[in-house]
Amino acid sequence: MITYTWSFPSLDTKPSVEGLTDVVHVVHWRLRGEDANGVSAEVYGSATMEAPDPASFTPFQDLTEADVLAWIAGEIGIDEQKAIVTDRIAAKINPPVVAKAAPWA
Repeated sequence: MITYTWSFPSLDTKPSVEGLTDVVHVVHWRLRGEDANGVSAEVYGSATMEAPDPASFTPFQDLTEADVLAWIAGEIGIDEQKAIVTDRIAAKINPPVVAKAAPWA
């Protein structure tokens, strides 16, 4: 079983958009996975957000990690990102290619 952990190292904001302040424009994200034996891998990227609807705007200081994850879910394909992490962990456990020193070295 793999445990996945999301983090958002930074949120790029626009100071003002149509009367709203500190509007998140780009979300920088990271997804880390770790299996029961401590083997881990990660992927990271960024997602550009559309201009917010003023009626449902959440002030920057009130944002939660769950809010931001919900925003990027459709943009980056959460299941696809988890599959990439899973594949990377599997490749660490059973590498498809192994570099070896020449036997005469």
